[in-house]
Amino acid sequence: MNECKYGLGVCRWKCNTVVQRRCLEEHEMQCELRCVKCAYCSQTIKHVDESEHHRTKCDKCPWTVVACQYKEHGCVKRFAREEEEQHNNEFMAYHLSLIKQAYDKLLERTRETRYEYVFNTKEEIQKTDFITSGGKWEVIFYPKGNKAGKGTHLSIYLRLVSASIPKIRVRFSFSVLMKNGQWTKLEAVHELSVGGDWGWHKFVGLTECPNDVVFVTTTMHQIEFVVD
Repeated sequence: MNECKYGLGVCRWKCNTVVQRRCLEEHEMQCELRCVKCAYCSQTIKHVDESEHHRTKCDKCPWTVVACQYKEHGCVKRFAREEEEQHNNEFMAYHLSLIKQAYDKLLERTRETRYEYVFNTKEEIQKTDFITSGGKWEVIFYPKGNKAGKGTHLSIYLRLVSASIPKIRVRFSFSVLMKNGQWTKLEAVHELSVGGDWGWHKFVGLTECPNDVVFVTTTMHQIEFVVD
C-alpha cells in the first residue's frame, strides 16, 4: 500500500524537520545536516560543518588555516594552506634570523666556559660574578665554611643573579686546588630561579686546603632555558 504523499514524513538526517512526504526528498537534498564527502580528503562530514572542516581540519584543503612550519622557532603567522609558499617567500629573511637565533642558543647550551678565581682564606665570605648569555651569575665562597660545613669545611655556591627568563637549568662544577697540589672537583645539574643558589656546604675539609689563598675554577658545562 502506497503512503499518501500528503502525509507527514521525518527527515532521515535527524534534523527534526517534519514535512509532507511529497516535499521530503527535496528537503533532504538541501538539509544542513545531510552527509557529504570532502572534495579534498574524501572524509564524510555534515554539510553544516563543511566550511569549518575546510578551514581548520582538512589536511589537503587549500583553504585550511595552517601554522607556519617555523612556529617552533618563533614564527606565529597562520594562513590558508594555499598561501604557504607566498608566506615563506615573503618571510624568508625573518625565518633565517629565527634559525640563527636557535643555532646560537644551541651553541650556548653546548659551549663550556671556565672562570678562575683566587680567594683569600682570611675573610668570612667572598663573592665574585660573571656573565654568560644565559644571565648574570655569582660565586659565593666561604673559606671557613657555612651552615653544616662551618668551621670544618670550605663551602661554595653558584647563584643566579639575573636572567632574561625566571629559571635556568645549568650543569656546572667547581674545582679547588688542594694543599697537596691536586684538584678536587664536584659537579652538579640544577634548576636555578633568579635569586636562587645551589652548592656544597662541605666541599672539602679545611685541613686539606692551603692556609692563605685558595684557587677555584668554576666551569659552566651546559646552560638551558626552562619554560614552564
